[in-house]
Amino acid sequence: MRYSNWILLFLAFACAGEARLKGFDNQGWQDDRMGCQSKRLTLIDDLMARKSEITGLGQEEISKLLGKPDQHELSSRNKKSFTYFLAQGPGCPNAVDNPPKLIIRFDGLGRSKDIIYYKLAE
Repeated sequence: MRYSNWILLFLAFACAGEARLKGFDNQGWQDDRMGCQSKRLTLIDDLMARKSEITGLGQEEISKLLGKPDQHELSSRNKKSFTYFLAQGPGCPNAVDNPPKLIIRFDGLGRSKDIIYYKLAE
């Protein structure tokens, strides 16, 4: 019995490696902090096409996949949201007032439940 517990523990740590979406340029996403280079705009359609793969992931897994959020917000009952700016977010040399962004909302257990893409108003 103890031997099988060690195997399960090993598998749990082995599977907890770097989060990736096959074929998605998550390094390019992570390197474009605040969307200053607008690289995220070229990746957002691919990411939204994989929305079902992201829904249900924990906060740590999302952070491993997309990097540290540009903004995060804690609301009632321990619910949290991550914001990733797609182009010219706050702090960029050519920042705009209402930049396009991706917001990921988490439930009280820390699992992603809403993945919302806000496009730039035209």
